[in-house]
Amino acid sequence: MIHANKFFVFGIIDTKVSKVDILIVLKHSLPVDWSYLNNIDTGNVTRIIFTWNTLAWDAIALVIHEQVITCRSIHKESSDFNVVRHAGERLDANRLELGAVSAFNSCLEDIGIEELTSWGFWFTWSNQRGGGGNIRSKLDRVLVNSVWRDKYPESEALLSHPGISEHCPISIGILSKQRVRRPF
Repeated sequence: MIHANKFFVFGIIDTKVSKVDILIVLKHSLPVDWSYLNNIDTGNVTRIIFTWNTLAWDAIALVIHEQVITCRSIHKESSDFNVVRHAGERLDANRLELGAVSAFNSCLEDIGIEELTSWGFWFTWSNQRGGGGNIRSKLDRVLVNSVWRDKYPESEALLSHPGISEHCPISIGILSKQRVRRPF
């Protein structure tokens, strides 16, 4: 499945796999050039497994918790897009590269993905300079396909305060519709 679909990164959430079984499953399921992170040591069951192709990506765990794994991932072959989708996503619109904006939007449309609804900080990157040298842009986003939208229609991305980083961390909330109990 991994090679047939040309995956480079994927995750499994809420698997409820025991500690013993997870090691067996990962050992026999992943190709040899893949690595993984999981939160196996945070409780009795594994809730999150994050895997990646080590030929294309490096990942470093920053936080492993019962409910979240935060890692820094680096693509080995290229850098990020480093482009906005429209002028409103850049504080200094004079430096907007219209060709790059058009190419990025065309790429997203061609491969059938869209931006997940987000809230929090609008500008997700800053050069952290003051005054006229300050540049802020919306460079970080969560992109999903129609399968994700159909399966998690209530999901949202939270863009949090960047702290000391140039980039805002992003959390994904997978919300479920609340069932209303009727008296009859």
